[in-house]
Formats: sequence, C-alpha cells, structure tokens
Amino acid sequence: MVELWTAYREYESLDLVKKLYQSKHGRDLSTTKALKITSSFMQGRNYMEAAENSDYSIRPLLLYYGIQSMSRGLILFLSTEKADIRSSHGLALGNIQERAANNSLTDLTFRISNGTFKELVESTRNRTYFYENQSTINCHIDYDKLPDDYQFTLNEVLCGVPVLKPFVHAWLNSEPDCFQVLRIDGPNPQDEHKRISYSVKGNLNDATIERLGFVEYERHFNDNPSGRQITMITSPEVKRIVSHRPGNQFGFQLRFIASARQNEATINDISCAYALSHFLSTLCRYHPTVWMGILMGREHNSLYPTAYRAIEFIESNYLRMLLEHLEPNNF
Repeated sequence: MVELWTAYREYESLDLVKKLYQSKHGRDLSTTKALKITSSFMQGRNYMEAAENSDYSIRPLLLYYGIQSMSRGLILFLSTEKADIRSSHGLALGNIQERAANNSLTDLTFRISNGTFKELVESTRNRTYFYENQSTINCHIDYDKLPDDYQFTLNEVLCGVPVLKPFVHAWLNSEPDCFQVLRIDGPNPQDEHKRISYSVKGNLNDATIERLGFVEYERHFNDNPSGRQITMITSPEVKRIVSHRPGNQFGFQLRFIASARQNEATINDISCAYALSHFLSTLCRYHPTVWMGILMGREHNSLYPTAYRAIEFIESNYLRMLLEHLEPNNF
C-alpha cells in the first residue's frame, strides 16, 4: 500500500496535479479547480488514515467520508467540463431497520439520484479494468449507461465482491451468484451475432445462468481432463465480470461472472465498492443499535464476518481502483 499512497500524494500537489491533468486531457487546469481536486484528495486520505486508527463502532462512517472525498477528487480530475460537483451522496437506501428485522437485508434497494455516485459512474465511463495474466492493466469492460431511475440491491453489490462469497455463504447459508470465469473468448469479427463464450467453473443450470442476467444463450457442460467441471455459456450479451481483489503476489486477478438483472445495466467495480461503503456507513450512523448489535454479538451478529471483511476489502482496494482511473493507460 505504501507505493499506492506515494502515487496518490502526487494528486495532492497543486503543481503536479496541473501537469497530470495537462498530460491526460491536453488542456490547462485552472487553479480554482486544481485546489478543489487537491483538497478532496488530501481530505480523503486523512479520513482514510483516521478510519484505520478508529474503533469499529465508527470506522465505516470515517471510511465512507474518505471514499466520498476521494471520489469527488477523481470525478473533477476526469472531467473537462465540471467545475464542481453536487454535495449529495447520490444514493438513497430503503428501510434498513425493517429489512434487518425481517432478515432480508440483501433485498435492500439502492436508488440513484443526482450526486456523487451517479457522477462517479459517469466519469469512470462505468468501466472496470482487469489484469489479464500479467501485473499491469491490459483489458477492460465498459457497461451501459445507467438510466435515471436505476435501482439495484445489496445482493447485487455483494455478488460484485468475490472475496465476500464465503462470508456471505456463512451469513445466509446460501452462496451468492458469483462464479469464477476461467476464460472469455470472442466476439469473433466474422460472427455476425457477435457471440462471446464464457468458460465458467462449475456445473451451472439454466436458472442460475438466468440469474446472471443472460436472456439469449447456449449452455454446454463438460468435465475437462483436470477433473474440473466447466460450463460453457455462449451469448451475444456482455455480462457483469468482476475481479477477485487483491490479486496474488504477482498482481494477477481471478475473474468472476456475477449476478445481474436481465436486459438491465450494471455498475463497475469502483461504484460497487462505493455503494458497499455507503451501506455500511448508513448502518453505522443512522442505525447504531443494529450496528452495535452486529459488533457485540447480539442481534444480526451473523452479518459481522461479512461486514468486517467488507471494510477490510474497501480499505485495501478502493485506492487501487481509484488510481486505475487516474493513471494513464492504453486500455
């Protein structure tokens, strides 16, 4: 993490951020906007450092303040049009208290509005970067633009973070729809249907494949010589692929295909992490009885390992995701 924070600090320098902006966009950055960018990044880092040294009773709140400040800096840096951004979070949550009481938190709904979340999705082009068999970025996926009335659930957020899969399984006694992708091929330029082949680990039935968002597809199942069960899904549809972060010591990543609704847009990885942090901070700030019950082993405490690992995931990976969008790359 030290080298990541060192790279990040360049965006806290007024002179350096102007040079970096000129290099990325080919135009000058005004001092007024540069100060907004550097102030957001500096404040974000201070919040993150404060969160790291805080008790878990308030840690999600400080972490989210850091995530939001860093995201505001990213949005302003990536945009050549915006001089400022809205102060609102850009996300509204359903009734947490009611969902917790009914043991249905995963059905909790996020509704987007004008604010940081929506601007984060738009400024990053709803793009997720990948490290395909090497330690540097060499591919990406762009998802569709989100409609103004877009909604998604906590379950979709959890499915977008593969490292949480065993903890969610322990919490709910059922695995989230998130499966390792061994290989992606296509589309072939000669194929008029632009079909893509997804080689997915495991034996997936039609109901599971449809929960992954597929509408038009062909399914083939086989046991390969190594004994691994593989489901081949061939479809013209670009599906939600997420990465297992962090990668191994060489920076390689495992890819997973995750739950998404049929014929609807989805969110990229940095926006998914933002939404997860927003949920945890809302639980912490506005529902302290529920949050403290989780921490102290009272009501809803089976959620504790998932929440703890989610906080660890955000602290370890949001900075890396942010730098992937800040730093120049050809992918």
